[in-house]
Amino acid sequence: MKVEFDMEAKFAFIGDYSGVVHVLTLKPDGLTHMTTLRGHQNSIRAMTWDQGRRLLFTGGYDEIVVIWDIGSKQGDAFELTGQKSIIVSLGYFSETRQLLSAGEDGSIGVWDVAVDRKESVEWQDSNICSKCQTPFFWNIKGMWHMKKIGRRQ
Repeated sequence: MKVEFDMEAKFAFIGDYSGVVHVLTLKPDGLTHMTTLRGHQNSIRAMTWDQGRRLLFTGGYDEIVVIWDIGSKQGDAFELTGQKSIIVSLGYFSETRQLLSAGEDGSIGVWDVAVDRKESVEWQDSNICSKCQTPFFWNIKGMWHMKKIGRRQ
């Protein structure tokens, strides 16, 4: 489990073993659960917070980093893929807007957070790609019916 705090807004972020981030409000009389962020398939092992831009960065056993745009209050999440091992540490440099991720195998990822990204889509169980409407390669019946060859995985 990992924990990060936003002292200004009085939020606590708790990343757990199931890959979920719990957002809590800190109050003088205790904690209140606000929401749950789902984006990882496995345990969260690293987490860091950017106070200025109000971005939460999480990484873990699924070898991805998720950028949670908490400040926009829109629920935006962006996945960074490319690390080839479990992410064990994250560090964010707000001056350069760069995120560093360290893998269990000793690899280092450098991510430019200033780049515009498309929001990660939520995974859906389907035989057709939600982006291009083409059948996936395992959907033989769909490929035959639509007369299209599915190449997406």
